[in-house]
Amino acid sequence: MHGLLGLLRAVCLLQFVFSCHGFLRVTKLSPIAVELGRSVFLDPVGDLKITFPEGADCKVSVLRNDPLSQRVGFLVPDIFPCDFSLGDVQYSHLGSMFFMQDFVKLQIRADTDTQTRLIPLNLHVTVSFSDMEIVNKNLPITVVELGGISTSINSDVLAFKDDPNKICSVTILNFNNGIIPRYGQLVNVTKKESNSAQYECGEFLRSNIRYQHKKLSSSNRDFIPLVVELIDQNTHRMEREYFQIIVRILEARSNQRPVASFQVSNTVEVNQYTFAPITSDILAASDTETDAGEIIFNITQALQPGEGSLVNTDDPYQPLTAFYQRDIEQFKIAYRPPASQQSELRMFQVLLEAVDTEGAKSEQISLLIMVKPTNNEAPTVTKNAGLSLFEGQSRAITEKSNLAIADKDNFNDVLLKVIGGLRHGELRIMGHKIDTFMATDLEIPVITYHHDNSDTYSDNIIFRLSDGKHDIKFLFPITIGPVDDTAPMLLYNTGLTLDEGDVALVDRYMLSATDIDSEDSQIQFKVISFPNFEENSGSSLFQENNVGVLSLRMRSPPRRGENWVLQDDGLYEQNVTQFSQSDIINRRLYYRHLGRELFSDEIAFVMFDQADNPNVSPIKTFQVTIRRVDDLPPSLFPGCPLEITADEYGVVELSEAVLHYTDKDSPDEELTYFITKEPHFKDENPNITELAGEILLSDMKMKVSRFTQLQVRHKKISFKSPELELGTRTRYAQFEFSVSDLAGNTIKNQVFRVVLKPVNNQAPRAIVQPLEVTELSQATLGNERLKVFDEDTQDEEVTFTVTAVPRYGVLLKDELEMQYLDTFNVPDITNSRMRYQHVTKGEASDELGLTVDDGVHKTNFLLEIGAF
Repeated sequence: MHGLLGLLRAVCLLQFVFSCHGFLRVTKLSPIAVELGRSVFLDPVGDLKITFPEGADCKVSVLRNDPLSQRVGFLVPDIFPCDFSLGDVQYSHLGSMFFMQDFVKLQIRADTDTQTRLIPLNLHVTVSFSDMEIVNKNLPITVVELGGISTSINSDVLAFKDDPNKICSVTILNFNNGIIPRYGQLVNVTKKESNSAQYECGEFLRSNIRYQHKKLSSSNRDFIPLVVELIDQNTHRMEREYFQIIVRILEARSNQRPVASFQVSNTVEVNQYTFAPITSDILAASDTETDAGEIIFNITQALQPGEGSLVNTDDPYQPLTAFYQRDIEQFKIAYRPPASQQSELRMFQVLLEAVDTEGAKSEQISLLIMVKPTNNEAPTVTKNAGLSLFEGQSRAITEKSNLAIADKDNFNDVLLKVIGGLRHGELRIMGHKIDTFMATDLEIPVITYHHDNSDTYSDNIIFRLSDGKHDIKFLFPITIGPVDDTAPMLLYNTGLTLDEGDVALVDRYMLSATDIDSEDSQIQFKVISFPNFEENSGSSLFQENNVGVLSLRMRSPPRRGENWVLQDDGLYEQNVTQFSQSDIINRRLYYRHLGRELFSDEIAFVMFDQADNPNVSPIKTFQVTIRRVDDLPPSLFPGCPLEITADEYGVVELSEAVLHYTDKDSPDEELTYFITKEPHFKDENPNITELAGEILLSDMKMKVSRFTQLQVRHKKISFKSPELELGTRTRYAQFEFSVSDLAGNTIKNQVFRVVLKPVNNQAPRAIVQPLEVTELSQATLGNERLKVFDEDTQDEEVTFTVTAVPRYGVLLKDELEMQYLDTFNVPDITNSRMRYQHVTKGEASDELGLTVDDGVHKTNFLLEIGAF
């Protein structure tokens, strides 16, 4: 009969019709197919179609009371409306290659003004092992010996799709909580910037990340879970794949399946109306590789109607299908006998299997349940309604409300003693802790239970009930109603790294939180400050002097259009100071760097939940690191004159004192100068055909057309003056150039000026014609008789010195006779101030000794004089 009922139930599920729930029906429930490591959206028509009355409040909740559900993937969100749309609900496979099936336990609840209906159901998942699109190669890494370190995770074992237009990143899942890997830990994961488990793909393969084996009793394989993402730099479209790297542990043996403990009874003895605990001496299993608490008991043959039920006291109203061994150790698993009374012993059987973390199953385990008939002389539990209270509260345990004991012959002698449980509270009488009390105390009442205010959903007390002759063991369940009194806690806060001036997604692996008391997706983040504000920037968090801003970005136009701006990439954007975790999960939160030359940001924020009086976390900070992008051209170093003074025919080194450019985005020494117009004259009479010098490599005296700031710093570059006599005046020249950094950013049309100073490096030359004079008369010494040439000295600066006076006459300047070593200059000759007076009759020839001097050079000569 039981088998027939089960078959009928299965047929009902296959037809996907739940007519027994009246106004609430699931008319379509199909297994969903997901590719290895990929995600798929739940189709509201083809996968899960729910019919409910108009106006009803209908929601679907993901139940997590079965440890075998969602073992290789997860469904988000945890709660969604029955009339969800395509794209609202997503199942993601985590990349395990050893499980082809998964399931998600759901509960549909519909509320109207007059009734509430619940439908529990399982959503089955089938995994398709198709080739991955992003992960092109994924080979195992190897640990040679127990406790050893593996080979490196590098390009020999792992490769990703190469697309230059997309940003590739890898995240190690569960790195911060230490759950996975199971038998070891990763080394070389911690980065300098933060304890982040997210890497650029190339960086990840170069980081020499290895696996260190820790648990020597492990099986010969472990797994490293990761996720890789490709983000298109233009459209910001994201592709994601989850995958696992297999770790081969060569000296370890293959995984062994769990074994039922031979030291336990596998038998539950329970009196009618008694809530019996399933304790570790009744049901237990062991496994070499899996920690005892992580072993899962899967019920393969459940109790039938009328046989009672196994329950988990954390959620006693949900059918129990599987549970952890740690739930037994924490007294959460119990048997509730059927309500009907019988005069004979009844025996029921539950079949289970123990499952380890790798999915290996034990042989079938039989749990025998014996429901004893009521013994009229023994004490009995006539009421065991349990106790319900909220976190941190205390409530009385009374005969009227919770726990009633009866004994026909000696009730006043009945004693209750705590023999187990009470993990999250204590019993008290008049404020004093107790573990034993009389049944009569329940009538007064004086017994109270005090919860310790921990975040727990249940506590249980195992009592031994005794009247001195007969003993009964039973479980008293305590249900703890969660109080939303705990602020959200950070799960990930690894920070963000992006390029200067860029906009980058803030995903769940960079920033996310959890809240034990409320729905994680509804956690709110509120920005307190961006600390790089200037004091006088005003109250707004969005000022021009900010390093960056947080914004929400959406492809579809928002329902409310206020403050949303359509960007060039087709996304609508709005700057925000408050956002929800749902925004992060749905990839709507971005950080935009505003392009200023500041390369770190720190965003202070708090988190709060949706409680009536929201619980607010302490202030946290989110670190942003901005990578310099070389997008600025070089600029002239402040105070640099771009000018030198050079002597004619000289060579002058160009130092950083006169030629220095700088670049905020790159080292100055890497800047390169390009001569775009060679040195040329730029004075009032420029001769553009004349070269005004050359730029040389100092050591080799070689002409160059390009050089670096480093060469300038070490005085390897020189200016050579032109091979040109400048005469007596200063001339001006310049050369034009551009400066570029390694990224190609260039500042053009730069001018370097050169002041060319003449040098007195030419000796004066005198052209002398004999002076003729009439005897005893005068003759003027003019330019036609004495002409001096000096290309680099002014005439007034050229002087003549008398080195030998005439013997037969005198040399006059104006009317003054010139003596030995007297001087005159070129203008004196030009202005006819110099004359020769012949004074000796009969002498026909004379001579005058002179030295011409330009201040540097001297030339001696004789002026011949003829008299007639």
